[in-house]
Amino acid sequence: MTLKITNLQKQFNNRLAVDIPHLTIDSGECFGLVGENGAGKTTLLRAMLDLVDVDRGGIQIENNDVSKTSDWKANTSSFLGESFLIDFLTPYEFFLFVGSAYGISKANVDSWLNDYQDFLANDDFYDETKLIRDLSSGVVQKVGLMSALLVKPRLLILDEPFTHLDPKAQLQFKNILNLIKNV
Repeated sequence: MTLKITNLQKQFNNRLAVDIPHLTIDSGECFGLVGENGAGKTTLLRAMLDLVDVDRGGIQIENNDVSKTSDWKANTSSFLGESFLIDFLTPYEFFLFVGSAYGISKANVDSWLNDYQDFLANDDFYDETKLIRDLSSGVVQKVGLMSALLVKPRLLILDEPFTHLDPKAQLQFKNILNLIKNV
C-alpha cells in the first residue's frame, strides 16, 4: 500500500507542529520518524490515521484521501500507545475483541497467538485474572503491538514501538516485523 503526503501542515496555538511538503512511502518499505519530543511525530501519525484534522494538504493511502473515505481502513492497523487499549479486559479478551471486529475467528486468534508464543511469553500475559491495566508496561506494549499485527495489515503504523520493551523483546519484535514485511 502506498501512502502519500502532500503539502501537509498542522498547527497548534499558532505553532507549526507538522510541515511536510511531500512524502511517499511505498508498499514493502519500513519508515521511521526520529525527532525531539514535541517535534510533531505523533501528530503526523494521528493525521495519517485521520485522528486529527490537518490545516492544509492531504494524506492518501492507496489513492484514497484518508479524510474523505474509509476504504483504506480495512488494510491498515496501528498502535499509538496504551490509551488505545481497553484496559479492563485481559490480553486474551482484548485479542478476541480485536479479532471479532475484523471477522477473525477465535480459532484463528488462538492459532495466531501460538505462532508468536515466544514473543508473548510471560506468566502475567496468560493469567486469566490479570487485566491489561494490571500488567507491566512491557507486557502492555506487547499487547498493543501484537493486536495491531493480528489483523495482518498491509499498512502498519506504530508510535514508539520499542518503548517499555526490554532488549530481548526489542530484538524479537524487530524479527517479527522483518518476517511479516517479507510475506
